[in-house]
Amino acid sequence: NLRYGIHADFNSGDDNTYFMVRNCDLEHYKNSTSMQAIGAGFGKHVTWLIENTIFRSAGGNHIVFRVHNNVDASAQSKLIVKDCYIDGDGYFRFNSYSTSTLQSIVQVCGCSWITPPEVGKETISSNDNVTMIAWNNEMRV
Repeated sequence: NLRYGIHADFNSGDDNTYFMVRNCDLEHYKNSTSMQAIGAGFGKHVTWLIENTIFRSAGGNHIVFRVHNNVDASAQSKLIVKDCYIDGDGYFRFNSYSTSTLQSIVQVCGCSWITPPEVGKETISSNDNVTMIAWNNEMRV
């Protein structure tokens, strides 16, 4: 009955901070609070790499990996999601969540899913500060 399989919140990461999840097979079952295999906060200056990982969706359309931008006004991070597979109809969600006017970049490439990723906002007062670039992904039916 965990909230997340993996949880990482970098509140004020220094430059050259890296977070990697590679070659994993993650499954998270729905509970009353959350259904995410990975839940995270981008951090202030963090480079993320999620690579060659399977996300197993435990039934129903839900977020398997959710990350939000840091609350710091100078937050700007980078996330690379590469060669990942979502087994089932779960999806990725990348949210803005701060007053920062700097863009955090999300690159999604070589992934396979039924439901495409979403870019959104944690709160209505959040700046639009997450940009997703996606290429060479497979949309299954």
